[in-house]
Amino acid sequence: DAYDAVSNSGIVCIGKENDGYFIRSGNTIENTDELNLRAHLDRVLGKSKDELKLMFKEQMKKELEPGKNGAGIGFIDIARKASQPIEYSIKKIDETYSFYEIMVKV
Repeated sequence: DAYDAVSNSGIVCIGKENDGYFIRSGNTIENTDELNLRAHLDRVLGKSKDELKLMFKEQMKKELEPGKNGAGIGFIDIARKASQPIEYSIKKIDETYSFYEIMVKV
């Protein structure tokens, strides 16, 4: 079913480059989630460390929406700790699923 296809598809890779370490992570998503994921990532990307700190604090103060299992701070926190901007891609697999990947240098 759709839950198994998405929940059992994650990968994580950690590596070293000349200028530091990187973390690549990917997961299958339903195509219906792509726009929300892009909007959330694009909202975080390009923000300064001070703006990210403020976003983090504001998000932590919000009440958890019914049906949500997190505060929505994951990408904000990752961007705060990254030494360079997060890179991401989303590639369509078929009519139902896409695969998204992020890369973070730390």
